[in-house]
Amino acid sequence: LQFAVGHEMAHVNLKHAIKTLQDPGVAKLTSGTLQKVYMLIIPLAYLDAQEFEADEWIYRRMKQLHQSDRECLRFLNKLESYSKREGFDNGRGVLKLDADSSPVENHLRAHTAPYKRLKHLKEIMGKNSNPSK
Repeated sequence: LQFAVGHEMAHVNLKHAIKTLQDPGVAKLTSGTLQKVYMLIIPLAYLDAQEFEADEWIYRRMKQLHQSDRECLRFLNKLESYSKREGFDNGRGVLKLDADSSPVENHLRAHTAPYKRLKHLKEIMGKNSNPSK
């Protein structure tokens, strides 16, 4: 939970929503700001680079709190298992639009593939464990 909540806090701290809304393609849409958030960001998530940046942001903070790498990766490992079970393990999955669909699950489906996020964080961890010369 710490990773998931921290990841969302990172999006705020890193101003990802503002950057998305300032994109020329998004800015020219005639919808209001709140409608753009509901139409674009919530159902489609952020760009891969922004997702990686948010993961790295919370990873670094969790490490400052002396969390182990295993604890830092726990949420993404669970998300990866869930995405495999539910058939969106390659990320950016097709949204479910039936009456039983959950906005939370659709938001998770819209994200970068968990295995890509795990790979990125493990690369960051590897860089942190190798002292620079």
